[in-house]
Amino acid sequence: MKILINGSSVSSGKPLWSQQAHYAHTVSQPTWPYRLQEQLNCDMVNLALAGAGSTYIHESTIAEISQRSYDLVLIMWTEFDRTDHRVTYPGRFSSLQYTSQAQSKKTHPELEEDFVLDTEFIQQDWIFSGDLYLTPPDLGPSTGGPPGGPVRESLDKLFGYKDFLDPNILLENSLIRIISLQGVLKSMNIPYKFMYFKQPVGKHRFANLNKLIDWQNVIDEPNLFSLAHKNNWWDHSTGHPTAEAYSVYADLLVGHLKDQKLV
Repeated sequence: MKILINGSSVSSGKPLWSQQAHYAHTVSQPTWPYRLQEQLNCDMVNLALAGAGSTYIHESTIAEISQRSYDLVLIMWTEFDRTDHRVTYPGRFSSLQYTSQAQSKKTHPELEEDFVLDTEFIQQDWIFSGDLYLTPPDLGPSTGGPPGGPVRESLDKLFGYKDFLDPNILLENSLIRIISLQGVLKSMNIPYKFMYFKQPVGKHRFANLNKLIDWQNVIDEPNLFSLAHKNNWWDHSTGHPTAEAYSVYADLLVGHLKDQKLV
């Protein structure tokens, strides 16, 4: 059996960067897809990357299933306020952490050897808005962190937060991408399950779009965020769930997939 995974950092095959340490600290632990792979003993390709949003998840998944066959697709959608862009010259953004090129380099000094990245499957020209939140204007090299002001300024220009990206637009666009990917998977007869890292928002604002989502193919309870917080399985130093949360979530997911006869 071959499974395709996509999502953000909580689904990725790499150590987690600490938000507080600004690149300096890593936590090496298997996320839920690798716990699931251990239990199912299956082949798996994981496209998930830290900082990724709905645009990357939508487009990279479609690009991948257009090239290779999969028996099951599992998508964990992330926060809807993230913005992703493909760029012509990704090398110009080599100072940034949240790019597909930076995260898929197996020689990256902050990557642990026991983590395997699906480098050959990951598109190398994506940049994500995660660096916008990690580089406040007053954080510069003198404070021990990454270059702050110029990076923040360039990302503001690139992603347009100050000018035209309203949260409601980002949410609406994300819902449309979820519906679009759902339609592509159904048209190709590929079994799939969607999950949300956090409880999805905006149902009252975009009821017309939410009713187009096939909720029978959405595993919404428990979501990984609430599971981690409810059981105190949250690592505040990284802003991510602990190993216990990933393990228990994978157990619950395997049980659901078996009940649905998908594995």
